[in-house]
Amino acid sequence: MKNFFIKNKNSKKGFTLVETLVALSIFTTAVLAMLIILSQGISQTSYAKNKLVATYLAQEGVEYFRNMRDNYMLYGTNGFIDFNKALNNKKCLNTEGCGFIDLSTPFQLDTDVYYCGDSKSTDCELGLYEGKYSPIILNPNPDSGFKRVVTFTSDDPNIIHITSTVSWMQNSGEHSVSFSEDLLGWY
Repeated sequence: MKNFFIKNKNSKKGFTLVETLVALSIFTTAVLAMLIILSQGISQTSYAKNKLVATYLAQEGVEYFRNMRDNYMLYGTNGFIDFNKALNNKKCLNTEGCGFIDLSTPFQLDTDVYYCGDSKSTDCELGLYEGKYSPIILNPNPDSGFKRVVTFTSDDPNIIHITSTVSWMQNSGEHSVSFSEDLLGWY
């Protein structure tokens, strides 16, 4: 009976193959989980960056035309009537939308605003050149992935409803940000 409890001095202590495989699978699962969380974090960061840029571009669209309206009101002969006529001449009122070219000169609807066409048109796509977003039709800059369409509707001759929408494509599909405002003919 005593021989039964005596340990074999030649036996080696260590992990069995099954124990090694279990430990390896737990480690692999943990590493894969961390990689998935990391990739989702990177994707969400990219989405947040694009949404922030789109928000500023959409707001810029509203601000540009508000400033243009103010210049017509302050320096034009017929103020809001001339602003309304200029939008009509450029086919911007009650259509699919327009874009603008920021020439950093005094605002002129005759030269700064252009008709984009329908939503499938590439005319309103924005390029990125030296840190500034500008329409690709102005200069074939590298495509930034953003498209800005500014629409105008008016049922009242003293009010123009403006909506600036910026859209972009990302892995999960098309996303967009819009800003709206009513431009009034103040006197």
